[in-house]
Amino acid sequence: MPFDWQVRRLVEANINHFLLEALTVPNLDEENYIQVAQGAARLSAVDDSFNEFAISTGVTCGQLTRNKQLQLKVDIDARIARAWQLTVADLETMLEDFTNDAVPPAYREALIRRFLELS
Repeated sequence: MPFDWQVRRLVEANINHFLLEALTVPNLDEENYIQVAQGAARLSAVDDSFNEFAISTGVTCGQLTRNKQLQLKVDIDARIARAWQLTVADLETMLEDFTNDAVPPAYREALIRRFLELS
């Protein structure tokens, strides 16, 4: 979500390779890199067609409950926000740019809670 927000602030209509290359990404330490990568891999490995991918990334494969999906997404977004050294105020400002349909209030609350837990 922090990357999405950055794109929204810089791009009006479409993105091309040159704009994409100009965007910044945070430096993740090894622990956070592993957690983000494993979370993203698990979110991707939703059925048997991803078995080989799941094995190669060390995650299980199969459907996730909505709660588990939410938990993984929140953890990824919180770790990325931390890597960018955002504050809670920064995170709240960023969230103001998203509609409640795009980022529901429950997700916002869970994100801030997880962000604070990672402090």
